[in-house]
Amino acid sequence: QRNQPTAPDIQPETRKLEAQLTRAQLLATITQHIRDSLNFDEILSTAVTEVRQVLQADRALIFHLTSKGLGSSLKNLWYQNTQ
Repeated sequence: QRNQPTAPDIQPETRKLEAQLTRAQLLATITQHIRDSLNFDEILSTAVTEVRQVLQADRALIFHLTSKGLGSSLKNLWYQNTQ
């Protein structure tokens, strides 16, 4: 007789699959915007906007780090809730 998985056994796997799907959708969206535009600033803006939305964060940042350990912010976006 086979043991049937219970709801608590399935929930972590379901959440894991949902997270993978969300990441895949994010990557597809960013990739499509890159294909639609050759404007580097527009590509960065799209990427930071999509990442912020998917992570449900109030801020997202794309940071360029050099091999010497120095870096600079290329694009950042923050959401200020005015409620």
